[in-house]
Amino acid sequence: MDYYVELDIGEIVGQDVVNRWREELKELNIYDKCVTVYHPKVMSEKDFIDMLDESESRYVGLEGLRENKSNLPYKKLIKLCYDRNVRVHGFAMIRDVWLDSVPFTSVDSVSWKAGAMYGTAMVKKPKGKITAVRLKSKHQMVKNGLSLMEYHKQTKEEQRFLLAMTAIESYKEKEKYFTDLWNKRGIYWDE
Repeated sequence: MDYYVELDIGEIVGQDVVNRWREELKELNIYDKCVTVYHPKVMSEKDFIDMLDESESRYVGLEGLRENKSNLPYKKLIKLCYDRNVRVHGFAMIRDVWLDSVPFTSVDSVSWKAGAMYGTAMVKKPKGKITAVRLKSKHQMVKNGLSLMEYHKQTKEEQRFLLAMTAIESYKEKEKYFTDLWNKRGIYWDE
């Protein structure tokens, strides 16, 4: 099933504006596919619970980890969601500690792009972990099973592509690991 996410700008425009936009989406008969977003700076816990109870898509988003901001009480918020049969998307949510302890339905991150941006290979490790291996470190490349020839005999453009593909495969493995982990814990999500 396809969804779209409302703009995560409640802190900028104010919750009244976000609520007005939601009403416009309802009038257009497209609100049922909208992943509404919790804006903790402008919404109370009661507002959050009301948002869950009124969610037509049964899918909400929580902001992820950002510098200079304290973490949300993810476990508490997700329990409120699950108690109401509402799915939860975690924005910028890639840290193992959270993926291991909180059953998000879905998450996103741009971390997979870091390798191509910074000249590192994002390599999968056991238990869903990923490590960044600098291409300048021949010892680390060999230790992590990367072919020196494959990476160093490429043009910069080809090298970036190879780094991106390595990262994509690593993050797919990470996704599989954490999905399997939560399945073993009795948490399943529809495809």
